[in-house]
Amino acid sequence: MNTTAPSKKHPTALALLLTLLLAGTTIWTAWDNGGGHRSTQATAAGLLLLLFPLGLALVAANWKAAPRFRVSPLVALACLAWFLGFCQTIPLPNSLLGILSPGSLAAYQDFVPAGLLAEAEAQGIEPAGGGSRHPISVAPLHTRIALTIPAGFAVACWLSTLCCREKRWGVILLLSIAGAGTLFAFFGLADSIRLARDSSEELRQRLLISPVGVGDPFGPFINNNNCAGYLNLAIAAAIGLLPLSIRRPPGSETTSETPPAPKATNPIPAASQWRTIGICLMIAILVGGILGSQSRGGALGMLAGASVLGLYLFRSGAKFRTLVVAAGTIAAAILLLSWLGMTTDVRNRLETLTSGESMNDPRLEHWQDGLRTAVAHLPGGAGLGTYRFAHLPFQAFETNLWFYNADGMHVEWLVEGGFWWIPIILAGLYFLIRDTRTLASDQDTTSPDQRSYRQGLVLASLFLIPSMIISQSFDFAIALPPVLLTVACLAGAISGAASETTQSLADRRETSGKGEWFLRLLPDGLRRSAKKMSAIGGEPSGSTRNRQATIASLLVLAILIFAQASAYVFMDRGAEAERANFAHNKHAATPADRLPDYTARFQGLENQIAGGTLIADGDLGMARWIVNEQRRAGAKWLVEQKLADSKQADRIVSPRTLRRALQQAAVDETGQTLQMEDLLTPTQSLQRYRDARDHALAAMLQSPLDDRPKEMLIELDFLDPNAEENSPQLLEQIKKLRHTNPAIMRRIQRLKMPNKENRPPTSAEGR
Repeated sequence: MNTTAPSKKHPTALALLLTLLLAGTTIWTAWDNGGGHRSTQATAAGLLLLLFPLGLALVAANWKAAPRFRVSPLVALACLAWFLGFCQTIPLPNSLLGILSPGSLAAYQDFVPAGLLAEAEAQGIEPAGGGSRHPISVAPLHTRIALTIPAGFAVACWLSTLCCREKRWGVILLLSIAGAGTLFAFFGLADSIRLARDSSEELRQRLLISPVGVGDPFGPFINNNNCAGYLNLAIAAAIGLLPLSIRRPPGSETTSETPPAPKATNPIPAASQWRTIGICLMIAILVGGILGSQSRGGALGMLAGASVLGLYLFRSGAKFRTLVVAAGTIAAAILLLSWLGMTTDVRNRLETLTSGESMNDPRLEHWQDGLRTAVAHLPGGAGLGTYRFAHLPFQAFETNLWFYNADGMHVEWLVEGGFWWIPIILAGLYFLIRDTRTLASDQDTTSPDQRSYRQGLVLASLFLIPSMIISQSFDFAIALPPVLLTVACLAGAISGAASETTQSLADRRETSGKGEWFLRLLPDGLRRSAKKMSAIGGEPSGSTRNRQATIASLLVLAILIFAQASAYVFMDRGAEAERANFAHNKHAATPADRLPDYTARFQGLENQIAGGTLIADGDLGMARWIVNEQRRAGAKWLVEQKLADSKQADRIVSPRTLRRALQQAAVDETGQTLQMEDLLTPTQSLQRYRDARDHALAAMLQSPLDDRPKEMLIELDFLDPNAEENSPQLLEQIKKLRHTNPAIMRRIQRLKMPNKENRPPTSAEGR
């Protein structure tokens, strides 16, 4: 039974508005650098939270027409994933933590010096849990941020089930996704030509939509593999539009006995329609975009989706049309790449899949490190969003890169979620496949357009599922909003249409009495007695089941709105910290006297931390900013007083220089005492350095496997009365975490404590 009541103007307006805003949100996240930054993710989470009341209003409006309300099992599973991820941030007794995640217990016990932990407790700096209690997550604040993944999926999927179960709204969603992907692919190919031709930074500034200054972009995405995943989703959406593009003459509608795939007696008139040709051209551009991005994972995913879809269409009897459409689309894609002069590069890239060169892919060695990490954290995992830290103690693959993701979601989910995350994903795939089978098996509807829409969703799902499974086995785009929310929208549309089909079947079965087939085998007297017994204490009636389903669905929505709100709050705070760290990294090589004044930019971060708000990476950002603030003040004073030039001043005000000067004076046998105040300029403050060290200490306690605050604590150990005990421990911990990174190892080698036998040279002699 339809629950959208199209005769009502306000449900129609709400559904249209909700569809446009939902589609616009997903496309915008792709446009904004592929959703790779926390600022984009926080805005997307906020927009979904704002769309929640519109969804509730649409439910209330539909309730008047049909008092039924059920959330999709996909939404319930996502809420379950959020709840289990939230449980990973709750401190547990160490005895229980050792059972659920031995690797997490080792992280908190082996990578936090006891002296610094005692100092933190004395100063009131709260660690992640405490001495005898710690969470499963090795970085709980990062896990709180990562909870936007299941929460965002659940909200987008729920909204899509509400507004896209009908053809008129589903077509808008499919067309928006396919159209956006086509534009991204087209302009991405144009930018690829410029990237290959123009090596200088000045010429690259003329890119049309690709980000400037990143490693391997394609389209608006920072990473070409991420874009290939999104383009696969756009192909699925375009394929879903194909059955709707075919005009059938009156009286040629299929019935429930015909195969679900569209079958025309003469394929030429259908293929000649401009809508069909236009959609095929869109698919050709999308195919060219995936090949032109040179993403092998994306190409394999596209091949997997096309294979499953082709087998289904061949079995349904649409052999000739399938061959015509497939051949025409492939030919158009090849012509496009040939016209752009990219055929040779694409061929060479794909040949690596069969030549054996792909076995030298660095991600294969990294997956071995990831699997060792997963074993150490089973069964509870290391915490959602913590792969970047959890794998460091187990990394054996030598590289200067820091892997934020595993480039293979099967490995990443096993590390972060242990034994519970992947089963939830598999359960979601089961329900999605079940809904697809429901749509494919029942096409007996009163509306031919609605029947064509359901056929399109079947085709889209058959391409969507295998393409995502394969492509995301070599990527991490599903963890970013563009791919995550688009998958949620498509899955929601499939689930919503399937629920309509299921409800129609139930209504017809109840009306025809097919649900009581066994009663017809009984004599009349026994049949009447059985019906009475069933009514008194037997199986609940339809209204009772609907009431129970409604109560359960409302409970799921209550959990969902809390999940999305809390996820948005933590993501917004994380975005603030990310902006602070971006500002620091942008001027990492800038001389100290020329550093910009970021006081206003960091004020919001400082206010949040001062108010007791916990922010992932926030304390690290504050520590860096305070040190740069003091460096800037000291260097400007030295330059203004003409005591040093810019280069000399930058070296003099470095915390490492201050540290070496104090330590060198301590080991020299001259009897001279040197205090920290003697090395500061009148514009610098010793208390501010203490504040920076406190923030670095808080950052290390919240994420013990992050080497960055450890290195900062060593640089500022001239403020630590127990530096001779704590700093060597921190150095050894950094070596365990980053021993595979030659650049970091060379840098920390210069942080060793000086002694009489090994006196490091100091550059502070001019002070």
